[in-house]
Amino acid sequence: EIFLALSLSQNDSPHDQFPNVPNGEGTAHSEKSFDSSLVSDGSVTSAASCKEEVSFSEEEKPSTQSLAGRLVHILLNRNSEPPATNIEKLAVPELRESLPVQDTMSESSNDLSSVGTFEEALKSLQSRDQGQDMPPNLTSGVLLDQNYVISPWHLNFLLFAPDSTFMKSLVEMQGTTDLVEGPWKLEETLKRVVTYTKAPTRLIKAVKATEEQTYLKADGKSFAILESVSTPDVPYGSCFRVELLFCVNPGPEIPSGEQTAHLVISWRMNFLQSTMMKGMIENGAKQGLKDNFDQFSHLLADTVKPLDLTEAGSEKERVLSSLQTEQESDWKLAWRFLGNCTMLSGLVIGFLFFLHIMLSKPNSKQGLEFDGLDMPDSIGEVLVAGILVLQGQRVLEMISRYMQARRQK
Repeated sequence: EIFLALSLSQNDSPHDQFPNVPNGEGTAHSEKSFDSSLVSDGSVTSAASCKEEVSFSEEEKPSTQSLAGRLVHILLNRNSEPPATNIEKLAVPELRESLPVQDTMSESSNDLSSVGTFEEALKSLQSRDQGQDMPPNLTSGVLLDQNYVISPWHLNFLLFAPDSTFMKSLVEMQGTTDLVEGPWKLEETLKRVVTYTKAPTRLIKAVKATEEQTYLKADGKSFAILESVSTPDVPYGSCFRVELLFCVNPGPEIPSGEQTAHLVISWRMNFLQSTMMKGMIENGAKQGLKDNFDQFSHLLADTVKPLDLTEAGSEKERVLSSLQTEQESDWKLAWRFLGNCTMLSGLVIGFLFFLHIMLSKPNSKQGLEFDGLDMPDSIGEVLVAGILVLQGQRVLEMISRYMQARRQK
């Protein structure tokens, strides 16, 4: 038991200081004025002139207000009653249970426990964004790489909003218990702590895990969230942490015009100290993460429609095939493939060589020449022959492409 004596000065009552403030809003202000008047062991301040009797039963444990705030609330509602002449001891059994950590944290101005404040915090991060690039994937590998028919904003909301129904369904599927989602806190960035007990496996008993989730980027279109998971109860658990990086980016455009999101989840082991069991720890963590994120991907596919890129490609091909192409004549096709400078110059050079052969007289055999072999007699003839061969090769390639196009048409 804890005994409290409460004294209230007539001149400095919270109701006089804050006459227009509703009870719920004035609680935080009134707490400050009462801090000095809560004294343990039954001692009383000498300035007390107005006293109130207050008692709490075990069924009346405050759930959303601190002890002092609840006292102030009761006093403000009873300020019209005549003052008592004696001071009663306040017996508050199991004080620690009546003031859970969640209640005291919810009174902090930085805590974001509702969906509305979480959305406002994301918009605040968006206004702070300086256009930095998305962080690269973590080094140990990619656990999930998938596109979904949903906007990046809504996918981020689905995965990380307070009291997310998706996360509750995932917890039930994986057999996780004792889930406690701490409130998001907006400081330099957006952070929260999540604790839970992982279901036992064939090799490891049920262990408690703590996740620290931190937003690295949030610009309204792209989101990057780093999760640092510690499991001190597993063998060598104090030596390492598992880090997960969730990257949500805009996905590819689809013919229907709907927004798509690209989700990539990568991981790595962060060893806090060296250990000879590093390889065994990494292999065990890799297998466990693979099993967990197989379940994660299946549940997410049941919640949000995955985007199949092959289907999107076939849809595009179907739209293109529906367009009627203009019928092209053989002359236009020939002109499109053969009507260029290369073909024209090749024809001119070929005609000149043919004309030169017709006008020239056969020369006597010289050097190594014999019947059927006429070799060039100068460097100039070698260069001209090389140019003719290259030009002829290019012309033949163009004719081959034209014939192939004509056959396909």
